[in-house]
Amino acid sequence: GGFFSIGANHPASPDNKQDRILTFAIRVTRNVDIRGVPGFKEGFGLLRNVANRRITGCKAVIENQMRLGLQGQGLDGLDAVVPETIEADQEVRVNVSYTVRVPYFAVQFTFILQCNEAPARAMSVYTEIKPLEPRIVAEPGSISSPVLRGRQRIFSFDVINLGRAETGQLNVYF
Repeated sequence: GGFFSIGANHPASPDNKQDRILTFAIRVTRNVDIRGVPGFKEGFGLLRNVANRRITGCKAVIENQMRLGLQGQGLDGLDAVVPETIEADQEVRVNVSYTVRVPYFAVQFTFILQCNEAPARAMSVYTEIKPLEPRIVAEPGSISSPVLRGRQRIFSFDVINLGRAETGQLNVYF
């Protein structure tokens, strides 16, 4: 963004600037990526004013049809907030929040960032929701030893749940 001069003249004529244009621009420097478990979710993207002037009237626009479609899939209360004014060459957070009410959910969608002086930009939101799951690990990872016929050998191992949810009944078969 900034001032640009334009003009048209014959190549033999001296420089003849006819007009100056002030341009503004915004750039999405980080999209939103939210992962986790069902419930209330928050995340943010980054937006930069690349012009050398203040930009005003900024807002995030989420189309109603998209909002309704996401609600039908299990995402409620979608909100995106951007500061109304962004100073020259300033980077700001675009905060996004919503509630996911289903155990498994993955979607990518976009919303539009609009400012009075700058062209609109799209910001992507990627969401992946999974319930808490157990993760079972046996230590040691393997046991290898001969056992003579008619003899017994005693081995021990530990079973550890490194996940974030209970396993329920655990059965070990040999």
